[in-house]
Amino acid sequence: MSDIFREVEEDVRRERFEKLWKAYGNYAIAALVLLFAGIAGWQVWERHDAQERAKVSDAFLAAQRITNPQTAASTFADIARTAPKGYAELARLSEAGAMFASGQTGPAVDLYKQIAKDDNGPVGAVARLRAAWATADTATRKDLADLVKPLDQANSPWRQNAQEVLAASLDTTGRYDESLRALAAADDGLKTLTKHDPDNVPWRVTMASVQIRRASHAFAAGQLAAAEQLLSIAMDNLHNLEPFTGIKGNREIDRALSRGWLLRARLAWRRDSLRAATAAANESFAEARKGIAGNTIDDGNLADQADALLVLGSLQQAQLPGTPPPAWAEAHALLAGRARASYYWRVLDPWVRLCRLTGDAVRAQVAFDRLNASGYVPLQPWPATSQPSPVTEGDQHVH
Repeated sequence: MSDIFREVEEDVRRERFEKLWKAYGNYAIAALVLLFAGIAGWQVWERHDAQERAKVSDAFLAAQRITNPQTAASTFADIARTAPKGYAELARLSEAGAMFASGQTGPAVDLYKQIAKDDNGPVGAVARLRAAWATADTATRKDLADLVKPLDQANSPWRQNAQEVLAASLDTTGRYDESLRALAAADDGLKTLTKHDPDNVPWRVTMASVQIRRASHAFAAGQLAAAEQLLSIAMDNLHNLEPFTGIKGNREIDRALSRGWLLRARLAWRRDSLRAATAAANESFAEARKGIAGNTIDDGNLADQADALLVLGSLQQAQLPGTPPPAWAEAHALLAGRARASYYWRVLDPWVRLCRLTGDAVRAQVAFDRLNASGYVPLQPWPATSQPSPVTEGDQHVH
């Protein structure tokens, strides 16, 4: 009896299943097809994504090996437009670095700032710091503080880096001990970075510039041996960049070399070697002239030329006492138009020195008052005011 009931029950289940299959079988088959297609599609997409990421990775590594910074910048820009987010961010950062290496300081800083604005993570923080270091010598104290403010917070892991930039910018406020500590820390950090990435031109240029600033501090403190040693290291680092293609015309390298040669001239003059000092000052002026972009002279480049001409003029005067130094006349022609309305210390410092050296006490005082109002303290002492010279007497009507 139980067998009969079991057979009847099986028949009923089979009949129900057949009805369900007729009603929903096609849907079940379609669902299975979609499931397996989805799995297959996901696997295909994963393989495609991995292949694309591998291509981007290879392209990124290839771009890093490009020695011409202008070509590298263009290549990184292309990668940034098409790469996934992570690689795109790194490509933009590298593009800005390559632009900086090629001497396009303004556009590089703008891109760094844009990256910092778009990204609140590590990439944005690195971009913000690079923009700060790139402008530490030209930006006002307030602008620099505003730039690094997001990093200069108690809970920020980047606070020490931000404070190093701010402290390094204290050269113009007389807080030299803080500045020296910050410059030494920056030098050590850049040495570590360049050790791991010796082909990174922007880092190597920045390191040399920091070393020249440290040497300038040592010179101002009368530590001539330390100044010579630091300057020698810095200049060697800059000359070692010569094998890299694409660095010709790099304004940051030209600027660093100009300042290095100028310090070398001052050191030679301190040793009473007027011939060596004059040769070095001429090299400084020549390097500053290289930094001119087309017919445009920015304030930093103008100041570098003027600084070199001031030293050259003093050397000319030392060799031909009583004769108006031609270099001072050239410096006057260079500075007069820009200094009249400027409040930037890089322009006003050499202008005050020139006016004092040539006996133009009135203009020297006007510029000095502007500097003094901003809290400016010079690294090198001001020269005494001399008797009026023909450099200024003959052109009073111009101003």
